[in-house]
Amino acid sequence: MKLLEFKQFNNSEEPKTLNKKKVVISGIVVLIIVIFTVIGMVYVSNQNFRNFMDTYVLFKTYKENDLASPKNFRLKPCKKSEKLV
Repeated sequence: MKLLEFKQFNNSEEPKTLNKKKVVISGIVVLIIVIFTVIGMVYVSNQNFRNFMDTYVLFKTYKENDLASPKNFRLKPCKKSEKLV
């Protein structure tokens, strides 16, 4: 008769409540993920937005000396005495 006892104990009439703190934290996390996803999609698709983000948010600057050219990009052969890390 333990099954009957368990059913009697489990049938309490108290309404279940949500934990407000967990709901708020979950909502904030979902909102942050959605915002970053939308910003990423706009960044990829819109050239003007990409230039703005590169200049003012990510602080990317391109100078002539920073760009790799074919003569500066050559790989040097490694000597046998040098160890690769």
